[in-house]
Amino acid sequence: MSEENNCKVISFINMKGGVGKTTLTINIAYTLVKEFHKRVLVIDMDPQFNATQALMTKFRSIDFYQKLLKTGPTIANLLIDSNNSMVKNNNEEPTIKNSVQHLFSNEDEKFDLIPGDLSL
Repeated sequence: MSEENNCKVISFINMKGGVGKTTLTINIAYTLVKEFHKRVLVIDMDPQFNATQALMTKFRSIDFYQKLLKTGPTIANLLIDSNNSMVKNNNEEPTIKNSVQHLFSNEDEKFDLIPGDLSL
């Protein structure tokens, strides 16, 4: 499959809780990957990190996520260690590339996640 420079961004945003943001996000992302053979990156910016929990339990394990938290490649660490942040993290300097967790991939499909965590 050739690389294309025309990616699409879909955001699910609502200040009210319980409106289905997480459910829509993970189900639409999964459908885009499995049914439409797209490459999808979910960025979990919800402080409750429910999308991360759901996707990690389906494709990895909670133990994998616990180990991941110790090394720090989550969305919170990417934001905390930005040049504009007043808060500094003691973990290794995170990058977007090492924060992406590969959940599923084959020749035409790719499903990735930048995990969230409670410290967001």
